[in-house]
Amino acid sequence: MKIERVITKYNNTDDSFEGEFNIDSIPFEELAGIFSPQKDDPLMYDPYEINVVQAELINRRLPSSFPFEFSEYSYFVEAYSAEERFKSFEVLSLMPRVKPAPMRISQYIRVM
Repeated sequence: MKIERVITKYNNTDDSFEGEFNIDSIPFEELAGIFSPQKDDPLMYDPYEINVVQAELINRRLPSSFPFEFSEYSYFVEAYSAEERFKSFEVLSLMPRVKPAPMRISQYIRVM
């Protein structure tokens, strides 16, 4: 199963989803070095909130810089199954996206 990793952008005012940016060009080992994943989430399936220092490290590894605006938005690295995401694209496009809750979900993703 191919895992796709993206930066997701959420509005700080109402937590609404604003967009995403694919970061598959950054090798997983480098992302893991930036975020230091939890022991129970070694493959970074859970969402990881991006801080200013991590944003700078991410931008150093991208072909073109991502415009982080922390005063207006919150950013996360999120992981998806590329196959399942493609299959459910029509359903997902009808559902509003919300900012990830501060909870651990890796155990549920691994079961699927």
